[in-house]
Amino acid sequence: MALWAFMSRDLITSLIYQHMPPRHWRLALFAFITYLPFLALFLIATSGAYFGETPLLKSTMAALEAHMKIGLLVIVALPAIGALAIIAALIAEMRDRYRSQTLRISFIRDNFLILGLTILGLGIVSFLPMHDLVPCVFHLTLKDGAAHAWQAFQFCRINS
Repeated sequence: MALWAFMSRDLITSLIYQHMPPRHWRLALFAFITYLPFLALFLIATSGAYFGETPLLKSTMAALEAHMKIGLLVIVALPAIGALAIIAALIAEMRDRYRSQTLRISFIRDNFLILGLTILGLGIVSFLPMHDLVPCVFHLTLKDGAAHAWQAFQFCRINS
């Protein structure tokens, strides 16, 4: 386990230092922190779909139902704020550093990791309408096999 932790840390560190300009480190950290609550909740819910109702899933869902406004803030607003902050910073950089209002290949090449974080944040926000569908399809595909993934999707689309 220690080997995997070391390898993961080494991979993340090399990605950040070799492929992300230092001016984006704080922005990437801010975006990652705003995405973390959603990602943690997503992992808990997906594990609940796979393992059944666990005590962690029950207590998490009970806390979210009791504090719906805070839960909505964590699930919707924080990832949207993180993605919008990255978009605003990238637009400002495109205007100032690249002297252009259009997207160019050099800009994408220089900023592909931070653009990936932006796509992740927008994906989180766009994922919300399908939040019941994905764990259902995941569970049925694991239970029935990958050959039945389309039938699982059709079943979950109707019943979720």
